[in-house]
Amino acid sequence: MAEGERATVNSVLTLTWNVGWTFGPALSGWVQQHYGFTPLFAATITLYGIAIVITYWFFRDMEGRPGKMPVGKSAPQSLG
Repeated sequence: MAEGERATVNSVLTLTWNVGWTFGPALSGWVQQHYGFTPLFAATITLYGIAIVITYWFFRDMEGRPGKMPVGKSAPQSLG
């Protein structure tokens, strides 16, 4: 990411986080009143499942990449 784009990306990330905090409770309350907790739990399970698949897909080839730290090894204490 270019140096000049970092501020914009951080601003967009902060904005989306705050929008979620603003509208999330009202939307959740409405869903609970009309449909109960089942759709909220189903949506949470679905989104976590998608996140697991995406994370696996993104990191599946990390074993052979240079610079990957072997499992069970600690990071070096100094660079020199």
